[in-house]
Amino acid sequence: MWRGWDSVATERCHTHTSTELPCRERRTNCSYAMVPPRGVFLQLSRPLVVGYPSNIFLHGCLSANVFQQIQRIQNMNLRRLYEGRKKELESKNGSVGAAEKILYHGTSAESCSSIMQSNFNRRFAGQNGNSTCYGHGTYFAVNASYSAQNKYAVPAADGTQLMFVARVLTGYHTQGQADMKTPPVRVAPDLYDSVVDNLQNPSMFVVFHDCKAYPDYLITFK
Repeated sequence: MWRGWDSVATERCHTHTSTELPCRERRTNCSYAMVPPRGVFLQLSRPLVVGYPSNIFLHGCLSANVFQQIQRIQNMNLRRLYEGRKKELESKNGSVGAAEKILYHGTSAESCSSIMQSNFNRRFAGQNGNSTCYGHGTYFAVNASYSAQNKYAVPAADGTQLMFVARVLTGYHTQGQADMKTPPVRVAPDLYDSVVDNLQNPSMFVVFHDCKAYPDYLITFK
């Protein structure tokens, strides 16, 4: 049973190009709409979108948590900005391209609406006691279990937690440092596109440009 579903009417499209949103809004009173996937949570081991790995919602040992809701975010303005940035990186970076990755970002109920409407905001880096060990940007984890920690996915009064599944343009990456406000220079005048916690085996990516990430799904769990 889906909970928390409003009356926004949407239409699912099963195929789409990289510059199109997967669904079309037929009627909405706000800048975004959210679409629940078909089926129930136990069936979410199958990909919901072309290009997503089959275990995207279970990656990182989240099986211990109880999924309550998975919603697809539809924000046309944010997606267009993201796709525009993606094309720029594909053109500039040669064989490396945009290096788009599917990553995770835990959040609080207070920040959730702002992210859905205005995207991730690197200016909030370090707030609420969160570390900025690898720079003052927006942090995304490779494993869902990391973002599901209470200090990132802050539990609400009823114990529910929130986590975004995000598309992130990592491009060329290098080692992050705590004092970084922007990525370092790669080949002047170009900067690196992101920084990581570990060059050999990254578990964390940090981006410093808001348009390099797009909140694709919102997972509610407990």
